[in-house]
Formats: sequence, structure tokens, C-alpha cells
Amino acid sequence: MLERFLKLTTFLFFGILVVLIGLQVFLRYVINNPSVWSEEAARFSMVYLCFFGACLAMKREESLKVTFFIQKLPTKVSLYLGIVLKVFILIFLFFVLWFGINATWQLRGQLSTALQWPKSILYFSLLPPTALMIIITVQQVKKELGKLKPRYKEKDTGETEP
Repeated sequence: MLERFLKLTTFLFFGILVVLIGLQVFLRYVINNPSVWSEEAARFSMVYLCFFGACLAMKREESLKVTFFIQKLPTKVSLYLGIVLKVFILIFLFFVLWFGINATWQLRGQLSTALQWPKSILYFSLLPPTALMIIITVQQVKKELGKLKPRYKEKDTGETEP
């Protein structure tokens, strides 16, 4: 369900971006009267698209990573290393969320040049995707920790053994 929401959101912002850029090109080169607001609105849409797209990539575990050395390690070591890396990602995401909240709050009174929208709308684009990335990363850490739990095998006697 979360992945579907992220797909729809990124598709929506991508569609808005395409329409706005198309409008900007049409107005600039066909009518010879470019609009300032469409360029700024496209920039806002691009920022939202990037953050929700990053969130979708994280959900699918398709974000950019170098796995050459991790693949050379034993399975258990690579699992531990993956958990440690995800914990560092969580720390980073909490900093992004904290500073995003502060920036959004501080810029609530400043207006954008063309649209005259509060600049906090642009900085707000950090908050929902970052919160979702925190949730996704916590879920991934739980999944990785589940792989580390010892598995129990049954003997012929029907008893379990660690």
C-alpha cells in the first residue's frame, strides 16, 4: 500500500513537471512570452518528485549502493554490516527531519519570487518523505535482525534444538 502511494505521488509530481515544462517551452518559443511562475512551479514539483522518488527507491531497496566488497564478506558479517549502515542512515534521516522542520518553520514568512507562495512549502517537501524513509528503514532493520535469529531444527524425536 505504501509503495502504491509512493508510485502515485511520484507519477503525479512527474506529470505536473512535464506539463509545466511543456507550458514553459510553448510560452517561451511559440508565443514568445515566457512566464516566470511556471518555471518556479516546475522547480517546486521537481523537488517533491526527487524526495518522493528517493523514498520509493528506498522502499524497493533500489537506491544506489556499492556492493562489491559486501558480497565478498561472509553472510553473517554482511548482515551485521548492513544493519550498522542502516543505523547510520537512520541517524542521518533524523538530522534531515530535524533540520527540515527548523527550516520549514523559519521560512514560513518568506515568499517565493514568482508564485508568492511561502518558501516553507518548498522545504516542507523534506518532511513527509523523510518520515516515511525513517519508517521504511526501521522496517528493513527489523527484517535484517530477523535474519540473524537462530533457526530451530527438528530432530527425529520431535524436539526442537537451537
